[in-house]
Amino acid sequence: MTPPELYYQDKGILVLKKKYIRDPSSCRELWKKLLKPIKNSDSWEFRNCFQKHYKNPLCFMLLEDNQGIQAMLPLSYLESKDQYVFFPGETWNYKTWLERTPFYCRNPQTIMNVFSECPENTYLRYIRSPETFETQNLEVDEIAYGLHPGRMAFDISIYFNRFTTKRLKEIKKEIAKLTGSKAVYKINRLEDFDQMIEWNLERYHTNSYFFDARFRESFRELMYLLFSKGRLRMVSLIINGKTAAVDIGAVYKSTFTIYAGGTNPIFPGAAKVINMYHIESAFYHKFSNVDFLCGDFNWKKFWHLDSEPLFKFVNPLLKNKTHTYRIDSKGYMNSVFKQGKDRPNGAENRLSNV
Repeated sequence: MTPPELYYQDKGILVLKKKYIRDPSSCRELWKKLLKPIKNSDSWEFRNCFQKHYKNPLCFMLLEDNQGIQAMLPLSYLESKDQYVFFPGETWNYKTWLERTPFYCRNPQTIMNVFSECPENTYLRYIRSPETFETQNLEVDEIAYGLHPGRMAFDISIYFNRFTTKRLKEIKKEIAKLTGSKAVYKINRLEDFDQMIEWNLERYHTNSYFFDARFRESFRELMYLLFSKGRLRMVSLIINGKTAAVDIGAVYKSTFTIYAGGTNPIFPGAAKVINMYHIESAFYHKFSNVDFLCGDFNWKKFWHLDSEPLFKFVNPLLKNKTHTYRIDSKGYMNSVFKQGKDRPNGAENRLSNV
C-alpha cells in the first residue's frame, strides 16, 4: 500500500510536494545522492544485504518545494504489520537491528515537521542523537554504548583510570588465568561464521536475531561484502588450540563497530577476554571510536563505556479515534481497538516494535 501524493499550495504557488518512491533503482539513487556515510551501515550496499532477503517494499518519502528536495526519509513497508519503518525493515521479535538510519533534511530545525508528514502507521526507531534539532517531541528509545579513544589521545591509561586499581588488577588476573600464554587471535577467519551462529543460538535460542534464516543469510552476505571491501574485522579467540569466541565487526573512517558474536560455553570468561582485546586494539590501532551498539547489558556498564540515547518517533495519528496505543517498557507498541464499527473481529491487535 502506497500513500497518495500530496501537493500543498499557497495562492497557486507550490509550497510542498510529497511523494513516495518505490522503484529500487530510484531509491538507491536518492540514497547515494543525499546521504553521506559516516559508518558502514550508512551505505546502500550494506543495507541491501538485508533487503535481498527480507524483500520489504520500499517507500521512500520525498518532500520537495520550489527550492528542490527538502527532505527524504528512507522507509520500508511491513505488509504483515501494515506499518512503515526505516529501510530495510529487518525485524525480529518486534525489533530492528540496524541503528542510526541516516535521512536527509535540508533544514534540521524542521525535522519534526518532516516526521509529521510520514504515513500514519509509521514507527521509527534508533534515531541518532540529534545535534542540530530539538528532541523534546521525540521519546528516548534505547541507550547506545561506545568508547572514544580519540578523545583520550589514544592513551589507554586514561581509559583504565575509569576502574579502581583493585578492579583492574582483578580483570587482568582473570584474563591471564584463562588465556595464559596460549591465547591466539585470528583476524578474518571466515570459516568461523557458522560456529559463531551456533553458539549464539545455543545461548539466546528464539531471542537471537540469527534464529530467523533471513537475518542469518543477510549477515553472511554482509560479512563477505565487508571482507571484499577490506573493512571486515572478524576476531577469533583461540585458547589451547580451541576456538573460544568469535566476534564480527568492521572499520570505517576510524570507527570500529562490533556487530555480533558468540562464545564457546566451555570457556567461561571468554567474552571478557575478547572485549579487552577489542578495547586494547582500538587504542593501539588508533580507532577514534568503538561502537558497541544498543542493548542495556550489564557487561557494557562493567566496562565503563560511554552512553548516549537514541530516539524513536511514533506518528501521533496512530492515536486516533478507533485505537488506543501503549508503548510498554520493552518498546512494544500495543494497539487495542475501542468498541465501534471499526473494531476488527479480534479483540486485540498487536503491532510490531520496530
